[in-house]
Amino acid sequence: MPVDSELARRLLLEVFRWIPCGVGVLDAHGGLVLSNNVLESWLSPAMGGRAEGLFEDPEVLRRLLTRAQRAGSAREAETMAVDAQGRRFSASVIVSSMNLPGDHAVRFLLILEDISDKKLSSQELLRTEKLASLGTMAGGVAHDFNNILMTILGNTQLLHKELSEADSHVRRRLKNIEQAVLDGAHVVRRLQVFTGKDRGVSKGEDRTVIHEAVHDVLELTRPRWKNVMEKRGTRVEIVKDLTPNLCAAINAADFREC
Repeated sequence: MPVDSELARRLLLEVFRWIPCGVGVLDAHGGLVLSNNVLESWLSPAMGGRAEGLFEDPEVLRRLLTRAQRAGSAREAETMAVDAQGRRFSASVIVSSMNLPGDHAVRFLLILEDISDKKLSSQELLRTEKLASLGTMAGGVAHDFNNILMTILGNTQLLHKELSEADSHVRRRLKNIEQAVLDGAHVVRRLQVFTGKDRGVSKGEDRTVIHEAVHDVLELTRPRWKNVMEKRGTRVEIVKDLTPNLCAAINAADFREC
């Protein structure tokens, strides 16, 4: 169905008004001859009807006008724009030369797009990709570290079996090492679950005897709170008042970390 020229003109004007980018028609000096709704909302009286007022650096538009005059069009992938409220935002700019017949004041078409959301989405995507890469790397490190812990655990358990009952002090130290390794292995497993390297799901069967866990913590941290402090001339005495056989629904290693 043919469309008469007046209807076509009205349609084009409506399209121009509602394009979701800032669109303006400029004269040879960068003055605004016509602007759509979006561009109009960014303009302020202080700009004096000149498009360069939309740019944090007015020289950006001047360069684009010169390049468009010479090459037909020019583009700035990203620059800083500013609206009537003083809001600064990242913008993509296209300026095209308009060679209209006759002596028209119209010389350029300006398209200014707010790319703040796109830029934010791009940054979020990049951050997500970095985290995914970090997770993959952490999963690999956790696997290797777990192998090292198992080697330490195996040798500690062998030494424990080879020592006589008379070596109670050494056996106690080895037991502390063994417990620390087991706690480390549990932490590594949680890291593997977090990174997707271990799909194991807790069945809610963890149970810790509180007084035993507290005793383990004191033994494991003894070098820090006892030996170091005594070297400084400070005597530390721990008094425990714990209910026997009181349990908590938590993994023992998690409890010891609290």
